[in-house]
Amino acid sequence: MTALMTDILRQFETLQKEAQRSLITFPDLLVKNEQVLAHLDVMKTKPFPGGKEEDLKVSAQPELLVVVDKRKTPHKLVTKPDRAFETIRRELILTGYNFLHVPLHEEQDESVQNILEIANANELISAGV
Repeated sequence: MTALMTDILRQFETLQKEAQRSLITFPDLLVKNEQVLAHLDVMKTKPFPGGKEEDLKVSAQPELLVVVDKRKTPHKLVTKPDRAFETIRRELILTGYNFLHVPLHEEQDESVQNILEIANANELISAGV
């Protein structure tokens, strides 16, 4: 689980570094966001290539990769004790994917709408209306 979280957070880290770059433009950020979404999409079905989860599966001995489906002491307020690893894995990846997919596209739609309104206002001013 730790290897999976490392891979997911590494995707967010690359997006954060892009956002903190000097002279960043909104389209550049959207392109990087799409790349991160594509990487998370790959992770839905298999470990990210070159990631910690893949390294763990390659380097670990088969007996160490046995996944125990139940926690010894379940925390009843957070999750059910009988959830499988793959279910939790998929939920974590989808949560990150949904987080990145919705907000930036909504902001982009609002930004485009604002630009169109400004452009239309400039056209009206130029026409003398």
